[in-house]
Amino acid sequence: MLGVLGLFLPLVAVGRGPLRTELSARELTFGLDRAHRVIDRKVPGFLERRISPDVISARDDVRLVAHASRGAALAFIPAALLLVLGIAGMWRGRFGRGLAAFGLVCGIASIAAYVGLDYAIAYGIEEEPLLRHVALSLQFGATLLIIAGIGGVAGGVLGLIKPDLGGDPPHATPRSGTAHRVQ
Repeated sequence: MLGVLGLFLPLVAVGRGPLRTELSARELTFGLDRAHRVIDRKVPGFLERRISPDVISARDDVRLVAHASRGAALAFIPAALLLVLGIAGMWRGRFGRGLAAFGLVCGIASIAAYVGLDYAIAYGIEEEPLLRHVALSLQFGATLLIIAGIGGVAGGVLGLIKPDLGGDPPHATPRSGTAHRVQ
């Protein structure tokens, strides 16, 4: 559940000082339609000549970050699948090797999603001169990807080693209704 919760918590922080804002993956992917329309709108030529180059450069920086982050919610798909696996295991009353193997894969994918986000920000800052002016950092929502991934890997490995196939525990009383007498 923590991994899915990370979808709604701050994923990245953009900007510096009083101009810093934190955005969740949900906001980046689904909630910035109006902002994307404003960012994508072309500035009229007569107005563009009167605006300082710093403002135009800052607008280009924001446009680049906004377009690159549109698919941020995709990073949380493995964490959502882990939640579905957990619910399926609870509903069925057992968690076999198949679910455990899929949980292990989803856990690794969740950790890889965090590493991918971190790498993308570092690569973007290194390769794109415009992003050097914008402070970008991962926030707690991204950390929950790692926590969900570790949980998925641990659960997957434990499920592969000793699957819970349901049934009665060895110390349970027989179901036939007859009690065994101890002599």
